[in-house]
Amino acid sequence: MFTSWDIPPALKSPNVCCFVIGESVSFFGSWMTQIALVWMVYQITNSVMLVGIVGFTNQFMGLIITPLVGVYLDRWNLRYVLLTTQLVSILLSSTLTFLTINSHITVTWIIIIGIMQGTVKAFDLPARLVTHILHQEKLM
Repeated sequence: MFTSWDIPPALKSPNVCCFVIGESVSFFGSWMTQIALVWMVYQITNSVMLVGIVGFTNQFMGLIITPLVGVYLDRWNLRYVLLTTQLVSILLSSTLTFLTINSHITVTWIIIIGIMQGTVKAFDLPARLVTHILHQEKLM
């Protein structure tokens, strides 16, 4: 049964493999951050309501901004958009780490960082999809 299993043609391309691996690592890191934020709020406050608010704020910005982002992505250089979103994401994660290590972390900071991360994700994901789709159209 398993002897006739072949690798799909798309996975034979080094570019697609790099894309899948990179997206997997990025996605895993984003969800680790999301879960860590929610866990930290619960550890600080023991409040289920604040846990819900933090989870909501991280996703809310993406819901609001994403439909508008496509207009800007058509006008901007996608490479620079992706570089900027990754740099801002690193900066936000570093800020969260610095505040936590120095015991200055509060729920307010967590909500602010969550809103900013949601905004970054709202630009990052559509830019990645547009880049990938445009690349596929050039191949056809």
